[in-house]
Amino acid sequence: MRSALLWGAVCLGWACSETVSTGVISIDAASVDVGQMLDVSPPIMDADVVVDATPSQRVYFVSPTGSEEGDGRRRSPFVTLEAAYDVARTGDIVQLLPGRFDSLGAPPEGVIIQGSGADVSIIAGPVELLSQGVALRELGIEGGDPIVTVSGQAELESVTLRDGLRGLHVAGTLVARDVTIRDIMGPAESERSFDGPTPSAGAAVRVGPTGRLQWRSGSLRDFGWVGIRAQGETSLERVTIRDGGGVGVVVDGAMVSVNDGRVERVGSAAMLVLDGELQASGLTLEGIQESPLLPMRCGVAGYGGSVVLERVEISDIDRGLRLSRGVDVRVDTLRVDGPRSDGISVDGARVAGRAVTVVEPGNTGVSAVSEAELDLAELEVEAVGRIGLLVNRSRLNIDGLRISGSDGRGVTLSQAQGTLSNIEITQVANVGIQVTDAAGLVVIDGGVIRQSSTSGVAVTGVAHATELRNLDVSEIIVGEAQLGEGIHLFRGAALLAGVVSHGNAGAGVLVEESTLSTDGVEVRGNAGPGMVFVGSSAETEVRGLVARENAGAGVLVLQGQAHFFDYNIQTTQQDVALGPGDGVVASIQGSVTLTDGHSDNNQGSGYSIQAGCSAVLTNASATGNGAWGLQQACGQSMVELGGMFSLEGNVSGATNLCL
Repeated sequence: MRSALLWGAVCLGWACSETVSTGVISIDAASVDVGQMLDVSPPIMDADVVVDATPSQRVYFVSPTGSEEGDGRRRSPFVTLEAAYDVARTGDIVQLLPGRFDSLGAPPEGVIIQGSGADVSIIAGPVELLSQGVALRELGIEGGDPIVTVSGQAELESVTLRDGLRGLHVAGTLVARDVTIRDIMGPAESERSFDGPTPSAGAAVRVGPTGRLQWRSGSLRDFGWVGIRAQGETSLERVTIRDGGGVGVVVDGAMVSVNDGRVERVGSAAMLVLDGELQASGLTLEGIQESPLLPMRCGVAGYGGSVVLERVEISDIDRGLRLSRGVDVRVDTLRVDGPRSDGISVDGARVAGRAVTVVEPGNTGVSAVSEAELDLAELEVEAVGRIGLLVNRSRLNIDGLRISGSDGRGVTLSQAQGTLSNIEITQVANVGIQVTDAAGLVVIDGGVIRQSSTSGVAVTGVAHATELRNLDVSEIIVGEAQLGEGIHLFRGAALLAGVVSHGNAGAGVLVEESTLSTDGVEVRGNAGPGMVFVGSSAETEVRGLVARENAGAGVLVLQGQAHFFDYNIQTTQQDVALGPGDGVVASIQGSVTLTDGHSDNNQGSGYSIQAGCSAVLTNASATGNGAWGLQQACGQSMVELGGMFSLEGNVSGATNLCL
C-alpha cells in the first residue's frame, strides 16, 4: 500500500497544539474551516487503498453508504461526489471508498478522483471529462456508449473501463497509465462493414481528429469490432490488444506510435494504416483471425501514408505485411513466421530497410508487383512454399539475399529492373533465379547459387541485358525440364563477369538463341559440356573463358555463332552420350572464331570442326590432346588459321590434313 498522509510530522500550516504518543497530530479545530478539514485519524488497516497526498493537498472521502451530514473525513464521508466537488480545489483528492457510484458527475478542474481499486470502487458510465487537469485513479467505470469521453485534459491511472458499446472517445488530451478496457460490444453485426479496406465506425477506442492519447501500459481486450481508431495523435507503450472481432489498430490520418506491445487474436489485421504515419517498435503480432467481412489475415496492412517497423515479430497469419496504394514502409529487424501465403506482399508501394526474415511462407517470401519498389539489406527467406522473392513490373535493390529451401523457385524477376547483390540461394526445387523480359538493367552481383534444379540462373528476354557478376553457381541437378545447367539463356541477352559454374548435372552455361558476352567466366567439373551455344547470335563474345574437366566438350557451338578471346580449355572428359571429349566443337552449321587461346590435354581433339561448320583460329594452340590438335571434316568444313599457332604434341597428330 502506498503512503497516505504524513502522520505525526506535518501540520500543513495549521496550529498544532500537541502530538500524542500515537504519532497523530492534534489540530486546533478553531483554526480549520470545515471545508478544509482533513481526516487526521490513523488509516484503517483493512482499507483497500491509501492515498498519496502531499502536504499541500486536501483529501475528501466519499462513500455510497455515507450520510448527508458527512463532512468528508474518512469516518464521516460525503455521500455524493458533488458534495466533495463543492469544496475541492485544484490539486485536491477526492477519495472514493469501496462501493458503486451512480455517476461521476462533472469533476472540477485539477481535481484527482482516487478510488480504492478498479474492482472495488465502481462508477456507472457514461463519464464525460470536460475540465482541464482532471485525474481518475484506481477505479472502475462500467457501461456507456462510450464509457468515457475526454473533451478536456485528463489523466487515467490504474482504471478499468468495461461493459459498454464503445469504450473511450478522446476529443481532448488524455494520459493513460495502467488502463484496462474490456468487454466492449461494439456496433451490431448488421452495422459493421468495410468500404474497401476502411472499416465502419464503432471502435472500442477512438481518438478524434482533435484528440491526443498517450497510453502507457495496460490492455484492450474482448471487443466486438475495431480496437483503436486513431484520427488524432496517439502513443501506445506496453499495451496489449487482444481478442477482438475487427482490426486491432486503425491509423486514419494521424501520427501513431506503438512500442513494446502485443496484438493478438484480432480480426483481419493487427494494424491497418489508411493514411498518416505509424511508428512501431518492439511489437509481437500474432493469431490474426479472418473476418467474414474482409477475408484478410495479416500483421500490418498499409493502404496509404507511411509505416516504420523496428523489432517486430509477426506469426500465425496469412500475410505478414500487405502493402498497397503508395504506402511507404521502412523496416529494421522484422521477422514473419509461418505465413500461409506471403511474408511481405507489396503492390504499388515501397519498402526499404534491413534485417527482414521470413520463415516457411506458404506462397512467397516477398512479392513486389505493379510499380512497387524494394530497397532492402539482409533479406532472408527459409523453407518457402513457392517462390522466395517475386518481383513483377517493379524495381529492386537488395543487398544480402539469402533463400534456403524452396518447393519452387528461389527468385523470379519478371519485367523488373534493379540489383541483387551478395546472394546465397540453396536447396531450391526449381530455378535458383529466373529473369524474364527485364524492364531495364538487371544486375546480380556477388554470391552463391547451389543445390537447385533445372538452372541456377535462367534468363529470357532481349530488350534489356542481364548482368551476372562474381557469382558461384554449382550442384544444379536435373529438374522437370530435363535440364541441369548452371546458367541458361533462352532468347535472352546477358553479360557474365567473374562467374564460376561448376559441378552441375548439365552444362556450365547453355546459350539458346541468345546473345552472350563475358568478361571472365570459369566452367569446370560439369556433367555436360562447359559451354553450349545453340543458335547464338553473331554478337556473342566470350572473353576470359576457363573450361576444365567438363564432359563431352569444353565448348560446343550448334547452329549459331560465337567469338572467343583469351580462352583456356583443358582436360575435357569423354562421355559416351555427349562426345569424345574435344576442347572446342563446332557442329550443325556452327561458326566460331578463336583468338589468343589454347585447348590442351583433352581426351579428344583440341578443336573439332564438323561438316557444314566454319572456324577461324588466330594465335591458337592445342597440345597434349588424346586425338588431334585440329580435326575437321575434309571438304565439308572451312578452317582458317592465322597468326601464331601450334598444334604439336597431340596423340593422333597436329591435324587430319585434308589433301
